[in-house]
Amino acid sequence: SATRLVSVDCSRSVSRAGEVCVQCAGLAGHAVVRDLIMKSKTKPPPQTNFHFLSFNELQNSTNAIKAHYKQHRLRILNMERKVQTALKKLNNYKRLITALGEKDIPRLGVVVRGMLKSGCGVGSMLEKLKQAHEGTYRAKGWTSDDDDLAWMLLHLGGKRALYAANQKGLCGSLRHLKHAAKLPRILPCADDI
Repeated sequence: SATRLVSVDCSRSVSRAGEVCVQCAGLAGHAVVRDLIMKSKTKPPPQTNFHFLSFNELQNSTNAIKAHYKQHRLRILNMERKVQTALKKLNNYKRLITALGEKDIPRLGVVVRGMLKSGCGVGSMLEKLKQAHEGTYRAKGWTSDDDDLAWMLLHLGGKRALYAANQKGLCGSLRHLKHAAKLPRILPCADDI
């Protein structure tokens, strides 16, 4: 909007062409007025007291402070969320270590290997360990030592001994053995070797 200047000595008369009086027209060319207009168009230095700022300058300053505040508040909220996530993970790891130390879980290595292989997180791993401890979850997968035990039970005790050991969770079943590898021929010997 245009700046209107009114002289103290204004005659309050306007010509037919719409021009202002001579006293008011002379103000626009005055050095002090030109200096004030130039200062109003330039941005004030940051250390300027807010009492000396115009309404638009105050509004711009307030908007800049609000934007700065929002940006830092968002950074703080993001940091809080990251800290909460890290604390939750740390708590889960503490629970996992406590569960591993306090409970006697059968076939713990197989359970943990199976969970890691499937990409489970610590929370679901804790749930599976709890189920394994209660006996409602049995991990599948047998090591070579388990297969050797199963072979020996099959040849020395027969299919019923292998079945009983499999039901107790000590080794794999006969079907697992047949799919795992070829059956070696083991012959028991009564003599000293």
